[in-house]
Amino acid sequence: MCIGLSFAIQGGCAEPAAIQSEKLDAVRVGMVRQEVLEILGPPQRQEIYGETEFLIYSTDGTSHTALIGFTPIAIVDGRVTGTGRSLYAVVVEPH
Repeated sequence: MCIGLSFAIQGGCAEPAAIQSEKLDAVRVGMVRQEVLEILGPPQRQEIYGETEFLIYSTDGTSHTALIGFTPIAIVDGRVTGTGRSLYAVVVEPH
């Protein structure tokens, strides 16, 4: 009985970073903006550069501002076009 309870308790205590990583990995190019919001919830920040909107999420799932450890998701015409800081840098740099 105690062993089963131990497993149940352990299974319910996933780290925020692991949960956030799984959610971020579920985002795919071509998804609509609403699908991203359903998976990740509201972003910590939003930025717009030209026609690209970035939904910016805390990479570890604990930051409320996502200023340092962040993962940007690029949205153009309502669809995901890519993710990651390299893409973010390419889009943001000319602005």
